[in-house]
Amino acid sequence: MTNFSEMLGELIKENHLSQKALAQRIGVSESRISEYLRKDKLPTVKNLIGLADCFQCSADFLLGLEYESTRNNFHPPVPLAERIVYLTQIYGYTPKRIFAESQIEKSRYYQWIKGERQPSLENVMKLAKLFGCSVDLILGRET
Repeated sequence: MTNFSEMLGELIKENHLSQKALAQRIGVSESRISEYLRKDKLPTVKNLIGLADCFQCSADFLLGLEYESTRNNFHPPVPLAERIVYLTQIYGYTPKRIFAESQIEKSRYYQWIKGERQPSLENVMKLAKLFGCSVDLILGRET
């Protein structure tokens, strides 16, 4: 979380934005931005995508998982349920293997697949680590 908070602070300064202006751009309260900067909370997946789009960077760069800002044109994110099913097939992971190796709860996983719930950012990061890929790939922002 430290890397995210620091990176967000740097990007706010670099882009000469106030917390209020950033909050308005991504559709959250100014206090939510303050919580991110104080390391009190991680953003939701939706808010992470909004921040990455606002700063025209990858989600991985914003999270401090990569150190070069790739200012590419990212795809609009696809529904996570579809993306998770697709990636498990591509990487050859069974649900059982995902549960065992990532410590993701079985019930949560199936709620995601059914579209009943969205994964937390922490769980998206667990999937990226498990598959050895970027958060943006999990989110469907890159191919």
